Amino acid sequence: RGIDKDTALSFRLQAKGDFLSFPQNRKGIVDGYKHLSIDGKKRMFFDRDGDSKSKLFPDYKLKPKVEYLIFVAGEYDVMMLTQEIKKHSSEPAKYSVKSSSTGEGSFPPDIIDRLQKNTCDLKQIRIIYDNDEAGIKGAKKLAIALEPLEIPTQIVYLDSDVKGYDVSDF
Repeated sequence: RGIDKDTALSFRLQAKGDFLSFPQNRKGIVDGYKHLSIDGKKRMFFDRDGDSKSKLFPDYKLKPKVEYLIFVAGEYDVMMLTQEIKKHSSEPAKYSVKSSSTGEGSFPPDIIDRLQKNTCDLKQIRIIYDNDEAGIKGAKKLAIALEPLEIPTQIVYLDSDVKGYDVSDF
């Protein structure tokens, strides 16, 4: 679907039969895998301790000098946008793309506590979820949840008549 080998390897993406495995992180440690069939029709989640709550992908940590944090709705969108930023930005290290695994606002309850420890250089947060009802609702919920960070946050609406149009389509 457009993810090159270097991007897949940088996100520790693995293939398992007909499924791609997305590592799920807790406290910066991989603790399970979400499996998505290559054709995108089946999903499975495997977690070592049975907790299947959404987690930030690829992790909570922001590298030093990250100025722009971008939230998207899913793991594929994280990889695609990260790949495109590397191709088209003269300073890709200033950007960090994260996902809470869903556009419906199902993000970890401790998202603020974890991100507050890593926001020293952060200047702006953008939320780019799908343009459907669930994506718009989720983007608004995330924007409200991020208010305690006191960092300018903008929801970006992708203009398209296609329901579910997202950043990877864009």
